[in-house]
Amino acid sequence: MNRSLSWLSVIPLTVLLAACGGGDGDSASAPANTDGGSTANNGGNTANNGGNTPVDDTYSIGGTVSGLPDGAQLSLLDNGANAQSITSNGPFTLTEKLSAGSAYSVTLGAKPTGYQCNVTGAAGTMPASNITDVAIACTQVSVTVGGSITGLDADGLAITNGNDTLEIPANATTFTLPTAVAGGTLYNIAVSHIPTAVHCDVSNASGTADDTPVDNVRISCGPATLSTVYSFQGSESPAAAAVTPGRDGNLYGVTDAGQDNTGTVYKITPDGSKTVLWTFGTGSDGWEPWLSPLLEGNDGNFYGITEQGGTYGSGTVYRITPAGAESVLWSFGGPGDGWAPTGKLLQASDGNFYGVTQQGGPQSRGTIFRLTPDGEERVMLFLGDYDLDANRYSGLIQGRDGNLYGQAQTALFKMTLDGTLSIVSSYDNISNFPLGSIIQANDGNFYGVTQGLMSCCAYGAATLFRVTPSGAITVLHTFGSDTDPDYGYLYPPTGAPFQAADGKLYGLTNAALYSVTLDGTYTVLHTFQDEDETKEYYPIDTITQGADGTLYGVTKRGGPNDNGSVFKLN
Repeated sequence: MNRSLSWLSVIPLTVLLAACGGGDGDSASAPANTDGGSTANNGGNTANNGGNTPVDDTYSIGGTVSGLPDGAQLSLLDNGANAQSITSNGPFTLTEKLSAGSAYSVTLGAKPTGYQCNVTGAAGTMPASNITDVAIACTQVSVTVGGSITGLDADGLAITNGNDTLEIPANATTFTLPTAVAGGTLYNIAVSHIPTAVHCDVSNASGTADDTPVDNVRISCGPATLSTVYSFQGSESPAAAAVTPGRDGNLYGVTDAGQDNTGTVYKITPDGSKTVLWTFGTGSDGWEPWLSPLLEGNDGNFYGITEQGGTYGSGTVYRITPAGAESVLWSFGGPGDGWAPTGKLLQASDGNFYGVTQQGGPQSRGTIFRLTPDGEERVMLFLGDYDLDANRYSGLIQGRDGNLYGQAQTALFKMTLDGTLSIVSSYDNISNFPLGSIIQANDGNFYGVTQGLMSCCAYGAATLFRVTPSGAITVLHTFGSDTDPDYGYLYPPTGAPFQAADGKLYGLTNAALYSVTLDGTYTVLHTFQDEDETKEYYPIDTITQGADGTLYGVTKRGGPNDNGSVFKLN
């Protein structure tokens, strides 16, 4: 037997037939095989269909964003929901998809503060494709800043927002700053200037500008209130003259007593702390600086006068640094000199100091002197040579024409810087008791006050008067008339009037702080007496004004210790 065919003998016939495709059609027919194959193939087809991705008939919505500031966010909504945050410019695609034929609407949710964003191609019916042409363009807006004003009945209010400044007239009820504010940026409204004797508060002053005008800033103004800067203690000496606001923001002043009852120089900081810089009376030093306020010189040091003391015991001119180093520049009373200087020093345009002594010269009627910053003194003239008498506590001013002006007891005089004197106006028809220095206001006229005992006016009361450069005199106000609650001749003015930045004149009587317009409208701003008039405060000298517009004054009495105070009108 052939060995190559021997394996056939062991294979059943039915298996072999099946393998060869032959045999009984009922048990192993082709249809059966075909059905079996179809089932398997169908099963394979099902498996293949299951493995393929189902047909997707939803599409995305997208586009581009421009103008979005760095670090900002934009929120987009798809049909009012599904908020999605966009943080940069350029292409975007919303995560939610919509089926073809459905309505779509892309709207803005949150947007950057101070920006407006417009959407184009934002709504429609979904096509059978992705949308890529929705455009969102953002731009920064600028808005105005303003608000309302109440109680402003005076000119002079100015407000700022950074470098943007607006001057607001009297009786204004609304305002709008001239420069708009970029949206999304901060604004901060501040008062840069307040009318004298007026107090203004600002509410809603700061915030971040949005994309709508700011109109809720509120400025409320009213009469200023008097407050105490410093109350002198019972062991301290009270003030002797008006305070001088220094360029460094501190107040400087003098007292008429000290450790040896000779007077002091003091400094008060903005927070109300007082420091004694110098006590007069040591060695050949001066003493008694009564009604001689300090002058801040061009060099930043302070200069003043004492009525007594010095080498000859007849008064001095002294210099003191803001740190308290004092030196005597000149001692009065030597041969041919005047003595007992009075009032406030003047530093004129030539850099020299000028002043008045009460005595010296013919009949000892007083002198006008000049003192260089190095301490070289010269008597410019003797008042007795012009039949004039020095007026106590009346210093000199420099007029607009460059000449010096001063008050003798009976006249207003003018002196050139080289010492030539002429009479501007005689006081024969007013009074022979002018008080303090004359001032020249911004209208070119001169203003002063008298102590009283007038021959021309009722009540024998003190007056405030005006003198034109040509010498014409007009009484603007008589203190103590029936309509004035300033106690009349019982409480006359204490010193010269002062013209503040608002153009009004301000001054003190023994009982009141007042203002007067240049046409004579008189107002009592504060009464120092108690209602029962049992406690007296005794304001002295005149009013001064700081760089911020605040008015300052001093009293000899009153305060917690009844020893006087430095006060301010906010």
